[in-house]
Amino acid sequence: MTAILRLRVDGALQDPARVAGDAHWFDLARPAREIRLVSASARPLDLGLGKDRRRLGVQVLAIRFEHATGHAELPLTDPAFVDGFHKLQEDRYRFTDGDALLPAALLPVWEGPATLCIRALAWRGTRQAVPTDPNRQLLDRFESLGADCEFAFVQRHVSGATHIGLLTWARIASDRLPAALDAGFAGTGDAAQSRLIWTGDEYFLETAWLRTHTSVFTQTDAVGEQDILERGCARLRLLRRKLLADLAVAERVFVHTAPHAALPPCRMHDILAALRRHGPARLLCVTDGAAQPTPQPLADGLHHARLPRFAGADGPYDDWLTLCQEARRIDDA
Repeated sequence: MTAILRLRVDGALQDPARVAGDAHWFDLARPAREIRLVSASARPLDLGLGKDRRRLGVQVLAIRFEHATGHAELPLTDPAFVDGFHKLQEDRYRFTDGDALLPAALLPVWEGPATLCIRALAWRGTRQAVPTDPNRQLLDRFESLGADCEFAFVQRHVSGATHIGLLTWARIASDRLPAALDAGFAGTGDAAQSRLIWTGDEYFLETAWLRTHTSVFTQTDAVGEQDILERGCARLRLLRRKLLADLAVAERVFVHTAPHAALPPCRMHDILAALRRHGPARLLCVTDGAAQPTPQPLADGLHHARLPRFAGADGPYDDWLTLCQEARRIDDA
């Protein structure tokens, strides 16, 4: 059988030792800090297969570790599958985006040799050679810090990027963000400090500092609501830890969008100061108003740009792409 999947283990690419049907077997020689599932990927939209804008790699059915002390199955229902994984479908499988991280919290503790078996299926986009999307590589260098879902729409619709952060699909007022950062978003994901809200067409999870989408669009009973609350809180706890880790290393440029009147320069400086208390962060603030697609420096690590209007769920996105290209050029310099 032909392999459709490789691993990147602590940065090194690795081919499967053997493939049988949909099962890919990998030999691991030591405990690994990071294991990523790597494959070809494409968007159904780009292949004329409908309107799905998600970037799809392989369809993962099961993940299993085997070693001398026993075996461990990684439950795909766990909300920790965030980085490079799409949402669970039919309660049994997830698509990757072509570069997906196995959650470190779920990896078993082992010493010496181990075997990792991943059952995965291909689709047309996995098999078909598709040029690397430069827009995805560009937009993956940025992470949203709210105040709404504006930048998440850009990432999803332009490139199918699936990098998920705590504030990717959340809302937080600009004037609350510095205090939230100073508190390390303490209490986020604590069920005792959270509540589920049905708005008439969607559930939102409101927690200590923010309100976030749950991707549940059908009203359910009390048992179902409790399940949504528990899963949502578990996901937020994971994303909170991930954000704090990202802030410490500052590999991405953080983006904060807000209407011009709600984001004066003094608040931009406050947000950067709060970020810098965690690590060497860079911040790009974007407001609406007169077009100024080239970010203007306000301080070391702080830039401000204006767009003639925000894109929303339906675009257009050309101004955003121009802005991100300029921001990358400045950041590289």
